[in-house]
Amino acid sequence: SLARRIITTVVVADDVVPRLCYPTLDRLKRAMCAILGQSNSTVQRAFQWAAAGNPSSTATIKVAGLLKCPPSPKVQEPLPAEISDLDLLPPGNVYHIHQPHPVPPYLATLGDPTLLKNGFEMEMSSPSLFNEVIVSDTMFSDHMPNRYEAALMWTSKVLKALATQQASTATTTLSVYADARPQA
Repeated sequence: SLARRIITTVVVADDVVPRLCYPTLDRLKRAMCAILGQSNSTVQRAFQWAAAGNPSSTATIKVAGLLKCPPSPKVQEPLPAEISDLDLLPPGNVYHIHQPHPVPPYLATLGDPTLLKNGFEMEMSSPSLFNEVIVSDTMFSDHMPNRYEAALMWTSKVLKALATQQASTATTTLSVYADARPQA
């Protein structure tokens, strides 16, 4: 389509804004109501709501033990995530920048520890992958300009490092090829 040729969308990690529309908020509301409906008290509900983005942290586990409730209860009924005509999806070519765990092998070959520490990975994504709000402790901070700047700067450094690595490999290949040619 024409939009794919002229529009590029970049989404960093769990940024909530590209995922917001009426259907995604309705699905989020139904999921939260299903989860909170399993709790016995207002304190447990508040705790489970607050712990939604970080259920495995030490503090969350300790508080869950004190309150005698799981930090992230299971949703009883499966929630449909079909895309409807009302879903607003990111337009054009969508690039998703996120922090991979574990570090992909191609990054490990760069050898630069500053590129590996707290690094990002950029991949082309389908707009339909952004039809759900991801509840995490960084869903709002991932939308901030400093987070986008850090992700784009890091991605730029990786691309430069990969280009340098490929250029040195190409030079080595050319010199080996030149040495292997028969002399006239």
